[in-house]
Amino acid sequence: MLDCSDGSLLQSLETLFSHIMVPALKSQQSWGCVQEASSSPVVQDFFWSLDRFLFSLDSVRLNLDQRFLLQQVELPETMERLSSPADYTSAANSSEVVERLEGVVSLWTNQIQQVLIDSEQLRREPDNAGPESELEHWKRRMVTFNSLLEEVKRPHVKKTLGVLQMAKSKVLRRWRKLDADITVVANEAKDNVKFLYTLEQIFEPLGNRTPGAVGQHLSLLMSSLKMIHSVSPFYNTSQRMTSLLLKVTNQMINTCRRFLCGGVANVWDHPRPALLQKIGECLELNRQYQRSFHVAREQLRQNPKQRQFDFRSATGQRETTESSRV
Repeated sequence: MLDCSDGSLLQSLETLFSHIMVPALKSQQSWGCVQEASSSPVVQDFFWSLDRFLFSLDSVRLNLDQRFLLQQVELPETMERLSSPADYTSAANSSEVVERLEGVVSLWTNQIQQVLIDSEQLRREPDNAGPESELEHWKRRMVTFNSLLEEVKRPHVKKTLGVLQMAKSKVLRRWRKLDADITVVANEAKDNVKFLYTLEQIFEPLGNRTPGAVGQHLSLLMSSLKMIHSVSPFYNTSQRMTSLLLKVTNQMINTCRRFLCGGVANVWDHPRPALLQKIGECLELNRQYQRSFHVAREQLRQNPKQRQFDFRSATGQRETTESSRV
């Protein structure tokens, strides 16, 4: 089995594909029996699959980089011999040992506090970021805080906390609060990933289909978004649902752009009838998208007990799906 724990192998594989193999394939002139490969749906689907593969490699590498490690410190030698309650009592009675351990725990709490602060910073994303970026964001958060939870359960951490608990140290008050905060954030990330994974198969057609084919998935997409908004204990805020809808819209815009420019260097190189037909499909997708949103919102309004599909508070606008941008 290959060891990818340091991410170097993944980086090398990603470089090989993105800088050598994919450019070579895209410059390929002959594709056997496939005619006009640049506009062939089969070839375009193949390239789309390659892009998804590279995206997955990059995602795994970034997730490995997000693992949290507590800062390594040198603990008193007596910590290695702790095994019985009497040993913990003896260590807790040593003011020198307690003082050193309090310094260690203060160092760890500052480190954890900074991770929590950084995790709440405003995300910087491209204006055209699609819905897969939302899933990747929560996957990285899940990796970070799950690894943090694993770190605080390591034997040397438990021993350190055990001695300070025996000594009734005041630094544990801050540690306990942080421990509770970590658990909440880790559960939030895990739950959000679970719900967003249910949308992954629905997101896929948004990126590699024609606008007409995308329109066939809108009803299922809106039903799934409505389910998340109604059921998820963490992801159901106006801010997060608005952000997700905006990314869905971005993906449709990207799909329409690729569709309009498919097989030509410039969109105006299409014959006029073909171009008008393509534009018509994009406009129809816009109408279907807005219609699907309003249908989903109206269905929720008929049941006042359910959380409503209303995102005005998140954007300050009357209609906030950004669907008019399609």
